[in-house]
Amino acid sequence: MFKRKPVNVEGITVHVYGDKAFVPSKARYETGLTVDKDPVYISDLKAENVVSIIENARMASKEKLPFSANRDQVIRDAAKPILLATGAKSWKELAKSGIAYMLIWTDDIITLAISELDKKGRYEYPKSKERTFSSDTTLIEVVHVILEDVNSRRN
Repeated sequence: MFKRKPVNVEGITVHVYGDKAFVPSKARYETGLTVDKDPVYISDLKAENVVSIIENARMASKEKLPFSANRDQVIRDAAKPILLATGAKSWKELAKSGIAYMLIWTDDIITLAISELDKKGRYEYPKSKERTFSSDTTLIEVVHVILEDVNSRRN
């Protein structure tokens, strides 16, 4: 019988808001649900500093937690850390003035999903803006792609 090998997946979101990068840690529940949590790591937009906060958030997100709370409440509470850290009053304000980048690691590739706004002013991640890298790509290389995108939107 053919048995599929489970794929290891890890994701982190980098929010650029103003002249800073914000990377929330993730709460990973045994059920598979993953949501933002404190601490949120903050840096300027120098590549090596962004790499550092991504690494810190990844390390803080390794533990799997038992899921004993109300799912809807957990999801609502997940919005709070990044809004408090950035000072944005809502996700709509964060999306209007910021940019979000999702980094997804699997066994074989690293995917960088780059946000744009949908018709309602919310983040969306179109496939056309997605970049993939081999798993041996360094984090600094991926961060340079993020910062190039940030700079292209500001010029």
